Amino acid sequence: MDSKTPSDAIEAALDRLPATQLFPSEAAAREWTATRATELLRHKLRVMMLSPEQRDQADPIEAGYVHAKDLATRPRRQRIPWIDSLLDTVADACFCEVMPLSGTMSSWLIGRHTDRLTAMKLLGSLVPTAEVLGQAAYLREYHTKRKEGEVAAARGFKDVWLESFVTEVRGAFTAQLAAVEREVPSAAEQFAAARREVVSYMNENFLPTRGNRTERLRTLR
Repeated sequence: MDSKTPSDAIEAALDRLPATQLFPSEAAAREWTATRATELLRHKLRVMMLSPEQRDQADPIEAGYVHAKDLATRPRRQRIPWIDSLLDTVADACFCEVMPLSGTMSSWLIGRHTDRLTAMKLLGSLVPTAEVLGQAAYLREYHTKRKEGEVAAARGFKDVWLESFVTEVRGAFTAQLAAVEREVPSAAEQFAAARREVVSYMNENFLPTRGNRTERLRTLR
Protein backbone atom coordinates (compact mmCIF):
# COMPACT_ATOMS: atom_id res chain seq x y z
CA MET A 1 0.00 0.00 0.00
CA ASP A 2 1.22 3.53 -0.71
CA SER A 3 -0.80 4.89 2.23
CA LYS A 4 -0.26 4.26 5.93
CA THR A 5 -3.79 3.14 6.77
CA PRO A 6 -6.93 2.01 4.88
CA SER A 7 -8.52 5.36 5.67
CA ASP A 8 -5.53 7.14 4.14
CA ALA A 9 -6.02 5.19 0.93
CA ILE A 10 -9.68 6.19 0.73
CA GLU A 11 -8.99 9.83 1.58
CA ALA A 12 -6.33 9.93 -1.14
CA ALA A 13 -8.86 8.57 -3.63
CA LEU A 14 -11.42 11.19 -2.62
CA ASP A 15 -8.81 13.91 -3.07
CA ARG A 16 -8.23 12.67 -6.63
CA LEU A 17 -11.89 12.74 -7.67
CA PRO A 18 -12.14 14.38 -11.10
CA ALA A 19 -13.48 17.91 -11.31
CA THR A 20 -16.62 18.39 -13.36
CA GLN A 21 -15.84 19.97 -16.71
CA LEU A 22 -17.08 20.43 -20.27
CA PHE A 23 -14.89 19.15 -23.09
CA PRO A 24 -14.46 20.89 -26.46
CA SER A 25 -14.32 17.70 -28.54
CA GLU A 26 -14.92 13.96 -28.57
CA ALA A 27 -11.17 13.39 -28.62
CA ALA A 28 -10.67 15.45 -25.46
CA ALA A 29 -13.49 13.61 -23.69
CA ARG A 30 -12.06 10.25 -24.76
CA GLU A 31 -8.56 11.14 -23.54
CA TRP A 32 -9.90 12.38 -20.21
CA THR A 33 -11.99 9.22 -19.82
CA ALA A 34 -8.98 7.00 -20.48
CA THR A 35 -6.96 8.83 -17.83
CA ARG A 36 -9.74 8.58 -15.27
CA ALA A 37 -10.20 4.89 -16.09
CA THR A 38 -6.56 4.14 -15.33
CA GLU A 39 -6.78 6.03 -12.03
CA LEU A 40 -9.90 4.24 -10.84
CA LEU A 41 -8.53 0.81 -11.81
CA ARG A 42 -5.31 1.38 -9.87
CA HIS A 43 -7.33 2.66 -6.93
CA LYS A 44 -9.40 -0.53 -7.00
CA LEU A 45 -6.27 -2.66 -6.91
CA ARG A 46 -5.08 -0.74 -3.83
CA VAL A 47 -8.43 -1.20 -2.11
CA MET A 48 -8.47 -4.93 -2.90
CA MET A 49 -5.15 -5.30 -1.03
CA LEU A 50 -7.09 -4.57 2.16
CA SER A 51 -8.90 -7.29 4.05
CA PRO A 52 -12.69 -7.52 3.49
CA GLU A 53 -13.23 -6.07 6.95
CA GLN A 54 -10.93 -3.13 6.24
CA ARG A 55 -12.66 -2.50 2.90
CA ASP A 56 -16.08 -2.47 4.49
CA GLN A 57 -14.96 -0.11 7.24
CA ALA A 58 -12.95 2.35 5.15
CA ASP A 59 -14.95 2.26 1.91
CA PRO A 60 -18.38 0.68 2.53
CA ILE A 61 -20.73 -0.50 -0.16
CA GLU A 62 -23.72 1.83 -0.44
CA ALA A 63 -26.89 2.21 -2.45
CA GLY A 64 -28.47 5.50 -3.45
CA TYR A 65 -30.79 6.96 -6.03
CA VAL A 66 -29.57 8.51 -9.24
CA HIS A 67 -32.19 10.94 -10.57
CA ALA A 68 -32.35 11.96 -14.21
CA LYS A 69 -32.42 15.60 -13.15
CA ASP A 70 -28.98 15.08 -11.62
CA LEU A 71 -27.60 14.00 -14.99
CA ALA A 72 -29.38 15.88 -17.77
CA THR A 73 -28.73 19.56 -18.44
CA ARG A 74 -32.38 20.22 -19.18
CA PRO A 75 -35.67 18.87 -17.73
CA ARG A 76 -36.77 15.43 -18.90
CA ARG A 77 -40.15 13.74 -18.66
CA GLN A 78 -39.07 10.25 -19.61
CA ARG A 79 -36.02 8.02 -19.52
CA ILE A 80 -33.43 8.81 -22.18
CA PRO A 81 -31.90 5.65 -23.69
CA TRP A 82 -28.44 7.09 -24.30
CA ILE A 83 -28.21 8.47 -20.75
CA ASP A 84 -29.26 5.09 -19.35
CA SER A 85 -26.63 3.47 -21.56
CA LEU A 86 -23.96 5.90 -20.38
CA LEU A 87 -24.98 5.34 -16.75
CA ASP A 88 -24.59 1.58 -17.23
CA THR A 89 -21.21 2.05 -18.91
CA VAL A 90 -19.79 4.36 -16.25
CA ALA A 91 -21.22 2.30 -13.38
CA ASP A 92 -19.63 -0.86 -14.77
CA ALA A 93 -16.27 0.90 -15.17
CA CYS A 94 -16.51 2.08 -11.55
CA PHE A 95 -17.37 -1.39 -10.20
CA CYS A 96 -20.94 -0.36 -9.46
CA GLU A 97 -24.31 -1.85 -10.36
CA VAL A 98 -27.40 -0.06 -11.68
CA MET A 99 -30.98 -1.09 -10.97
CA PRO A 100 -33.55 1.08 -12.79
CA LEU A 101 -36.80 1.87 -11.01
CA SER A 102 -39.41 1.04 -13.61
CA GLY A 103 -41.97 3.77 -14.21
CA THR A 104 -39.64 6.45 -12.88
CA MET A 105 -36.63 8.40 -14.10
CA SER A 106 -34.52 7.13 -11.21
CA SER A 107 -32.17 4.20 -10.69
CA TRP A 108 -30.30 2.66 -7.81
CA LEU A 109 -26.52 3.10 -8.07
CA ILE A 110 -24.84 0.50 -5.87
CA GLY A 111 -21.14 0.29 -5.10
CA ARG A 112 -18.41 1.29 -2.69
CA HIS A 113 -18.47 4.88 -1.47
CA THR A 114 -15.53 6.13 -3.54
CA ASP A 115 -16.69 4.21 -6.61
CA ARG A 116 -20.16 5.77 -6.48
CA LEU A 117 -18.73 9.26 -6.04
CA THR A 118 -16.34 8.67 -8.95
CA ALA A 119 -19.18 7.46 -11.16
CA MET A 120 -21.26 10.55 -10.43
CA LYS A 121 -18.28 12.84 -11.11
CA LEU A 122 -17.65 11.13 -14.45
CA LEU A 123 -21.30 11.41 -15.41
CA GLY A 124 -21.31 15.05 -14.34
CA SER A 125 -18.78 15.78 -17.09
CA LEU A 126 -19.71 13.25 -19.77
CA VAL A 127 -23.47 13.87 -19.92
CA PRO A 128 -23.34 17.65 -20.52
CA THR A 129 -20.38 17.23 -22.87
CA ALA A 130 -22.34 14.72 -24.93
CA GLU A 131 -25.41 16.95 -25.03
CA VAL A 132 -23.44 20.03 -26.16
CA LEU A 133 -21.30 18.21 -28.73
CA GLY A 134 -24.26 16.18 -29.96
CA GLN A 135 -26.35 19.30 -30.53
CA ALA A 136 -23.48 20.97 -32.39
CA ALA A 137 -23.00 17.89 -34.58
CA TYR A 138 -26.73 17.76 -35.30
CA LEU A 139 -26.85 21.42 -36.33
CA ARG A 140 -23.94 20.90 -38.73
CA GLU A 141 -25.70 17.90 -40.22
CA TYR A 142 -29.02 19.76 -40.41
CA HIS A 143 -27.55 22.73 -42.29
CA THR A 144 -25.69 20.41 -44.64
CA LYS A 145 -28.86 18.49 -45.46
CA ARG A 146 -30.83 21.73 -45.75
CA LYS A 147 -28.45 22.97 -48.44
CA GLU A 148 -28.95 19.67 -50.22
CA GLY A 149 -32.72 19.98 -49.90
CA GLU A 150 -32.93 16.86 -47.74
CA VAL A 151 -33.77 18.16 -44.26
CA ALA A 152 -35.68 14.98 -43.40
CA ALA A 153 -32.43 13.03 -43.72
CA ALA A 154 -31.12 14.74 -40.57
CA ARG A 155 -33.86 13.26 -38.40
CA GLY A 156 -32.52 10.84 -35.84
CA PHE A 157 -28.93 11.98 -36.42
CA LYS A 158 -28.44 13.26 -32.86
CA ASP A 159 -29.65 10.01 -31.29
CA VAL A 160 -27.21 8.03 -33.42
CA TRP A 161 -24.40 10.45 -32.55
CA LEU A 162 -25.10 10.18 -28.82
CA GLU A 163 -25.09 6.39 -28.89
CA SER A 164 -21.80 6.58 -30.78
CA PHE A 165 -20.42 8.83 -28.04
CA VAL A 166 -21.38 6.26 -25.41
CA THR A 167 -19.67 3.56 -27.48
CA GLU A 168 -16.50 5.68 -27.57
CA VAL A 169 -16.58 6.10 -23.79
CA ARG A 170 -17.11 2.37 -23.32
CA GLY A 171 -14.20 1.68 -25.63
CA ALA A 172 -11.91 3.95 -23.61
CA PHE A 173 -12.80 2.13 -20.40
CA THR A 174 -12.39 -1.29 -22.00
CA ALA A 175 -8.99 -0.44 -23.46
CA GLN A 176 -7.63 0.75 -20.11
CA LEU A 177 -9.04 -2.29 -18.32
CA ALA A 178 -7.27 -4.59 -20.78
CA ALA A 179 -4.02 -2.64 -20.38
CA VAL A 180 -4.06 -2.85 -16.57
CA GLU A 181 -4.94 -6.55 -16.65
CA ARG A 182 -1.98 -7.21 -18.96
CA GLU A 183 0.34 -5.23 -16.68
CA VAL A 184 -0.83 -6.73 -13.36
CA PRO A 185 -1.24 -10.54 -13.48
CA SER A 186 -3.71 -10.67 -10.57
CA ALA A 187 -5.81 -7.70 -11.73
CA ALA A 188 -8.54 -9.66 -13.51
CA GLU A 189 -9.08 -11.85 -10.45
CA GLN A 190 -9.10 -8.84 -8.11
CA PHE A 191 -11.55 -6.92 -10.30
CA ALA A 192 -13.88 -9.92 -10.50
CA ALA A 193 -13.79 -10.25 -6.70
CA ALA A 194 -14.66 -6.56 -6.34
CA ARG A 195 -17.70 -7.00 -8.57
CA ARG A 196 -18.82 -10.09 -6.65
CA GLU A 197 -18.79 -8.09 -3.41
CA VAL A 198 -21.26 -5.59 -4.85
CA VAL A 199 -23.51 -8.34 -6.24
CA SER A 200 -23.44 -10.07 -2.86
CA TYR A 201 -24.49 -6.82 -1.19
CA MET A 202 -27.38 -6.51 -3.61
CA ASN A 203 -28.52 -10.07 -2.97
CA GLU A 204 -28.45 -9.49 0.78
CA ASN A 205 -30.08 -6.07 0.87
CA PHE A 206 -32.58 -5.92 -1.97
CA LEU A 207 -35.93 -7.62 -1.96
CA PRO A 208 -36.83 -9.72 -5.01
CA THR A 209 -38.35 -7.81 -7.91
CA ARG A 210 -42.11 -7.70 -8.21
CA GLY A 211 -43.35 -7.33 -11.74
CA ASN A 212 -41.20 -4.70 -13.41
CA ARG A 213 -40.43 -2.70 -10.28
CA THR A 214 -37.46 -3.25 -8.00
CA GLU A 215 -38.35 -3.07 -4.32
CA ARG A 216 -36.53 -0.83 -1.87
CA LEU A 217 -33.58 -1.92 0.22
CA ARG A 218 -34.54 -4.08 3.17
CA THR A 219 -32.59 -1.71 5.40
CA LEU A 220 -34.68 1.26 4.22
CA ARG A 221 -38.10 -0.29 4.63
